[in-house]
Amino acid sequence: MSRQVVIAANSASNIVTFRQGLIRALKGAGYDVVVIAPRDPAADARMDRLSLERITVRLDRSGLDPIADLKLLWAYRRILKGLRPAALLRLPNGRRAEITGYANVPLRLQAL
Repeated sequence: MSRQVVIAANSASNIVTFRQGLIRALKGAGYDVVVIAPRDPAADARMDRLSLERITVRLDRSGLDPIADLKLLWAYRRILKGLRPAALLRLPNGRRAEITGYANVPLRLQAL
């Protein structure tokens, strides 16, 4: 079984601000943590200090372009199918959170 946990969010800043403790605990328990989020220059240094794998996705913040949303959903699906993580923690981010369930990840958690 995979020892990889994916954290997906619409902002890298949210991950480093609110999920550092969780990331450290998961790494301490022997899990490899992968973050899927748009690039955020303001959070880059803090992300680097966490020493985790990062996958950057392009996010249309307006959410008004259904084609862009569909491309992002397929990107998430492709990434998750390739990673095949043991668990996925999704931070609330609209439709992007819904599609991740289609990648057959055994455990999917929605953080509030």
